[in-house]
Amino acid sequence: MDAGETLNSVTGGEGAFPKIPLRKMLALSVGAVALMVVASLWVGVRVPDNGKYPIHWGLDGKPDGYGSTTFVLYSIPAVVAGMVALLAVVPWIEPRRFSLQQSAKAYCALWSALLAIFMVLHAAILVSVMGHTVNMNHVMSPSLGVLFMILGNYMGKIQSNFTFGIRTPWTLSSELSWNKTHRLGGRLFFIDGLAIIATSLIPSCQEWLLVIIVGGSVGIVLSLMGYSYAIWRTDPEKKVS
Repeated sequence: MDAGETLNSVTGGEGAFPKIPLRKMLALSVGAVALMVVASLWVGVRVPDNGKYPIHWGLDGKPDGYGSTTFVLYSIPAVVAGMVALLAVVPWIEPRRFSLQQSAKAYCALWSALLAIFMVLHAAILVSVMGHTVNMNHVMSPSLGVLFMILGNYMGKIQSNFTFGIRTPWTLSSELSWNKTHRLGGRLFFIDGLAIIATSLIPSCQEWLLVIIVGGSVGIVLSLMGYSYAIWRTDPEKKVS
């Protein structure tokens, strides 16, 4: 039995919960990284080797940082490869592996969404390298909004674990706090995602984009921390030792 089959083996009865399909997710990830590398190779033979190309964009969506040809073309595939390695290892080192397996749909949804967003970012960078003007606010802000909406949609389905979800001392020691906090967090992140998309697409509202992204995220996190503590205090079954 190979590694993927070992992790996907059933605990508690066949069909008791969806398992994390590591082999499928790794195959999808390898394909995504390979596609990005091939695209980089295609662009690389069409631009000067000693050029300087945009690799960082400011709040106005315009480039404000530049890098060498090799770095710009291959940094994102390298980051994605590292991210995939981490996502593949997490299920093996998670102390509450059973709970993480119960969260398989949410875990795979976030994994797939991150792959898609990095592919969009990489495509935008390659278009920029080819000499076309790219406003990253028009590319990445809607993508971030979609990520928040996906995260919000699945957040209420995440079971208590140490590596994935809203992990506070109170959610980790109270099932009630974990479940209620994630249900509320799912709604808030979904709404914030919608707000990010709307703000990024309406020209007159784009000056509020940073406030919506940063302020919204910080506000949600702080609110959920306080909420998780409040629910924890009311839980007679909380763990305090």
